[in-house]
Amino acid sequence: MIYSSCKISRRSYLIVCCFIIIFYIYLIVFEYIYLSLICIKMRKLKKWDMVIVIAGAHKWVISHIVKVEWDRVYLNNVNKVKKAVKKQWFVEKEAPIHISNVAYYEEKTKSRTRVWFKIDEKTWKKVRYSKKTNNVLPELSKKA
Repeated sequence: MIYSSCKISRRSYLIVCCFIIIFYIYLIVFEYIYLSLICIKMRKLKKWDMVIVIAGAHKWVISHIVKVEWDRVYLNNVNKVKKAVKKQWFVEKEAPIHISNVAYYEEKTKSRTRVWFKIDEKTWKKVRYSKKTNNVLPELSKKA
C-alpha cells in the first residue's frame, strides 16, 4: 500500500484522506454559494422594470416588477389571489410568476425584447442591453 513505503501509519493516512475529502466538499459548497451570489447580483430583470406577461392566465398584461425572488417575480396588480388571514377575513395579495413567463417590455418600440449583457467601452462595466434595438437599458426605471 501507499502508506507502507512512506513510513506513515495507517491512522494518519486515513486522517489525511478524510481532510482531503472534507476540503473538496468545502470547495464544492463554497463554489455553489459563490455562483448563486453572482447570479443574484446581476439579473436580466430587475425591480421596477416594465415587463409583459407572455404565458399563463394574464397573458399580454404589461406591468412593472415589484419584487424579485430567485426565479420568481411579483408584478404590480397581476396574478392577485385571496388569502385567508386571522381577524381580517380575506386579503388580496400578489402571487409570484415564474421569470420565464415574463419578458422585458420596451416602451419606445412598444414590444417585448430579450435582455443581454455586454461590457460598456467607456466605463468597462457590465451593462444590460436590448437584443432587438441594441440600446443600453436604463439602470433604474423606478417610478417617482
